Amino acid sequence: MCIRRKSVHSQKKHRIILIDDSNIKGCVCDLKPLLSSNYELYSVVKPGSTTIELKETAKQRSLNSPTLI
Repeated sequence: MCIRRKSVHSQKKHRIILIDDSNIKGCVCDLKPLLSSNYELYSVVKPGSTTIELKETAKQRSLNSPTLI
């Protein structure tokens, strides 16, 4: 009898990071139902941030994850 193991790839969760000023509030709740269970969705809200500050935050937080600014 051969026992198959779940592949490591199917267990890996993909992470998506949303970074914006206060305009992004509520987007996670809207997007989460549209993604499969293999995705984790995070948001970083930085009210009053400039584009440069948002880009720096993205560089610090992304760790090879798709990041939306």
